[in-house]
Amino acid sequence: MNFAQILKNAFGIVILKMSAMQKAAEDKSGLRNAILMVVFVSIVGALGWGIAYNNYDNFVMEAAFRFIISMFLLYLTGFLSSAVFKSKINTNTFVKVVGLGALVSIVSIYPVLSLPASLWLLVIMCRALHGLGKLGAVKIVVLMLINLAIFWGLGWFG
Repeated sequence: MNFAQILKNAFGIVILKMSAMQKAAEDKSGLRNAILMVVFVSIVGALGWGIAYNNYDNFVMEAAFRFIISMFLLYLTGFLSSAVFKSKINTNTFVKVVGLGALVSIVSIYPVLSLPASLWLLVIMCRALHGLGKLGAVKIVVLMLINLAIFWGLGWFG
C-alpha cells in the first residue's frame, strides 16, 4: 500500500469500518506501517505536551516513553486475547489493526484531547476484538479493564 492508502485505511479504522480493519489485518507490510504510525503519534503527543508546557527538555524521553508504553499495551492486549481468551486474531494482526487505528491519537497535539483519543482507541480495540477476534463482551470488558488498570497504574509514575 502507498502512503495515501495507508492513511485512508487508518482513517477507516478510526471510524470503525470492519472492511478497513480486515484490509489492515491482511496487509503483508501492515506491522511496519502500524509501528510507524505509533511512532508518529507518540512524537505528536510529546510535541503537544512540549507546546502546552513550553518545555522541550524531555521531548525525546516523552516520545520514547509514549512509544514503549503504547507498544507494550498493544502487544499485551493482543497476546492476552489470543493466548488466554482464545481469540481468532493473533497478536501481530491485532497490533497491525489497532496500531493503524492509533491515528486517532494525532489529536494529542492538544493535550486536553489525549484522554478522549485514548478512550476512542479502547473502542477501536473492542471493535477489532469483537469483529476480527470473535470475542464475547465479557472477555473484551476484562481486557479493557486490564488496559485501564495499566493506564491508571502508570499515571502514578508519569
